[in-house]
Amino acid sequence: MSNDHFVSDFYLRQFSPYGQPGLIYVYRKDCAPELEPIKKTACANDYYAKSVDRKLSRSEISSAEILKRLITDSPSLLSQEDQQRLAYFIGLLANRTPRSQQHLHSGHGTVAASLEEYCSDREFFLHSEKQKGYTGTDEELEPRRLAYIEAAKESHLQFQPTKSNDELMKIAFELAQDTARILEVRQWHILESTTSRVFVTCDNPVVIIQTNHQSRQLQRWLRNGSVLLPLSPVRTLLIDEVRGNSVFGVSRQDVDRINNYVIANAYMEVYSNLHSKDIANTVNRIKLTN
Repeated sequence: MSNDHFVSDFYLRQFSPYGQPGLIYVYRKDCAPELEPIKKTACANDYYAKSVDRKLSRSEISSAEILKRLITDSPSLLSQEDQQRLAYFIGLLANRTPRSQQHLHSGHGTVAASLEEYCSDREFFLHSEKQKGYTGTDEELEPRRLAYIEAAKESHLQFQPTKSNDELMKIAFELAQDTARILEVRQWHILESTTSRVFVTCDNPVVIIQTNHQSRQLQRWLRNGSVLLPLSPVRTLLIDEVRGNSVFGVSRQDVDRINNYVIANAYMEVYSNLHSKDIANTVNRIKLTN
């Protein structure tokens, strides 16, 4: 039985408290934060099939050192190959977590249910198919309708927070490739905290910005479709379309606002390098995505 991390453990170690590299503070709604081992954080026994685990491991091995370099370096120092590898890692991280699996399951279920509903009304189905150009008889069309209904029923997938679905993971890998192609040609920036305020991360750490309601300072960077990935308590990666791969200092208030996005994107847990009443209050105040 393997202990599979759906958020990479080497990534989480960047958020360990100083001098405690194997630990991390875990925040859950309506619970006091606890200092817990990273080896038991953001993981589940046999969460992935072995074949999936091997693919994820290859991406992690090729990306770990590149991601670590961004803790101190500018994105402008990354080679094109480095950026491609890291873009794919981010694409996987965005689609491999329980929260993203739940989202994929919901979308798949909606499609399957719509197909079943469409086929269940025999008269409507026959009329619609003929409107599309089908010229056969009703008797010839009926087996097709019944086959569609059966296929829709069989295509319903089960979602389990403690175990990924192989079919959904196939979709996740395809989405990761599409996501990587988009990310690698966009502009990469670092947002760096210039105060004692720290960035947090979570069990669904790749954040896609869906609103324009930011401070005037944040409006320089965060637009609909911008991607955020916290890298450490001091740094967050921002991928957008604003030209120039640069490092920008952000204020205490803007660190808090970025953390709000990350916390709202969490499934069940938020992670930090410190015990903070402010972070705990924010976790309790913000509705998580699960």
